[in-house]
Amino acid sequence: MSPLAGANGDALTSAHQPSIDPNLNRDEWAELARTKPDLLMQALLEAIAAPNPIASGGPTVEEAFKSHLASLMPSQNQNKDAHPIPSLYSVLRTLWLPSSPSYLSLIAPRTTARGMHSEHRFLYWDPLPLVLAGIHCTACGSTLQNRGRIRSGPVKVYDLDKPFFIIGCEYVCKSASCVSGTSPEGRKFASTDASVMRGLPMRLREEFPACLLQGDSDLGPGNNVWNWHAVGVSKILWNLVKACLKVGMSKENIIHIINSIQNPTADEKREQDQDYDADSIFHPGVGHNNQVCVQPLFCPASANVATRML
Repeated sequence: MSPLAGANGDALTSAHQPSIDPNLNRDEWAELARTKPDLLMQALLEAIAAPNPIASGGPTVEEAFKSHLASLMPSQNQNKDAHPIPSLYSVLRTLWLPSSPSYLSLIAPRTTARGMHSEHRFLYWDPLPLVLAGIHCTACGSTLQNRGRIRSGPVKVYDLDKPFFIIGCEYVCKSASCVSGTSPEGRKFASTDASVMRGLPMRLREEFPACLLQGDSDLGPGNNVWNWHAVGVSKILWNLVKACLKVGMSKENIIHIINSIQNPTADEKREQDQDYDADSIFHPGVGHNNQVCVQPLFCPASANVATRML
């Protein structure tokens, strides 16, 4: 695999993938969607590449990552080598690490741990403890072992709004055949690799919210991949792009739609603020007998208050 171009937003490239012309026209993009979706993914990542988001308040995205790594460590009464089901899954019942709106980060008490008030979205993907029968090596059939969280960094996934980041785990096969065929450390996998995903129950696999650049191959757990690089897009964004291509929309218009959602212009933001101002002309409130009272912001004291029954 060839080195990655940039740490903040550049798409992942590898030696087996041909160079993609970012100026591919509509018909070529549509053809890639039908025949070579991984090449379309690469072209899309290049077209929408952007730096990591800057925090409006609270911790940076890098600080949030370090804080999440610490929070994912097994508790003192858990066997760290056994890799039990993370409390994020068993207690909170979610794959998403806690996040907070930027405004709440701004008003959080200074004595509160900053990592608890991150506005950045992180997903923790460690499916091995969730599969009772284990996940088997695609090369020899032995059960994979969990080597824990990948600490070199997450990978970035572009979404309709701000990107989110995936914290993954390293799995390894230590069978004699895999050790002799690879290295003394065994055959390594990332928890997001296609070889791992194929071994998951369908219901669990469907919970993964991203489409990654790797296609049917494996990117692995190396720090040339897990270092903040963009390796995919959300399923929602991917489905949007494919739907636009099916109705004949040009590449330029597709990219314009995505950019308009992710980076609205100053005029669009001003129009949104004006819409909010228009909506706030009246204050709704619940009165007696389940009546909703609507009162103008500025009205004479003698003005009647309009009411209507729910």
